[in-house]
Amino acid sequence: HYAPSYAPKLIALASSLAPIASLNVHDESDWLSGALLQGAAASAMAASTSGGDYHLRIEEYRGFGLDWFAPLAVAASTIPSKGLRIAALATLSGLWFYTSQRNIDPFARFDPAHAEGHTHHLSAAARMIGDAKIVLGPHPSRKWFGLGAFASALSVLFASNKQKSLASVAALASATGNTMGFVAFRRPERSLQVTLKEALPSLGAGVALGVVMVMMKRK
Repeated sequence: HYAPSYAPKLIALASSLAPIASLNVHDESDWLSGALLQGAAASAMAASTSGGDYHLRIEEYRGFGLDWFAPLAVAASTIPSKGLRIAALATLSGLWFYTSQRNIDPFARFDPAHAEGHTHHLSAAARMIGDAKIVLGPHPSRKWFGLGAFASALSVLFASNKQKSLASVAALASATGNTMGFVAFRRPERSLQVTLKEALPSLGAGVALGVVMVMMKRK
């Protein structure tokens, strides 16, 4: 009984840690490998949590907070300033402890999409503001999947120009984007087609913009 139960859990947890690999980039080949790994890991995540037990909520994904804490902590460790680095790591550790004690999955809160038809009764100006919030807001998390690849390429570009502070900020953005993207792929109650409808265009745009960034580094 243990093998069928725990194997998907371990695969899903290992897949969720893939953003760490995309942070160890030094050139365009590293970046491309990291971008491809994100797509492969997302596929493994979706496959390992798509069984009937997950659909019926008999089994649930368990990341123990490591799926977001580990990538963000690795990214925070690249901050050049020792004081800021320690403060960031301490803040992340405190947040991880707090959410773990209360069984809170912070990034999962950004997974649901906005309700449709929310602005039909508002003025034109309010409708524009509302639409802007939808586009730029964190929900649904799958629309930010491409941020991982794009920000990772930015990190490579900044590092090549000796801009370590900006490179660390881009690394944090990359870890955040990938983590938010991975949240969407461990939701078996939602059709995978719905997730892919926004996640794939986002990833495609992120990779395309990332290519531009790494090409700028080569010039």
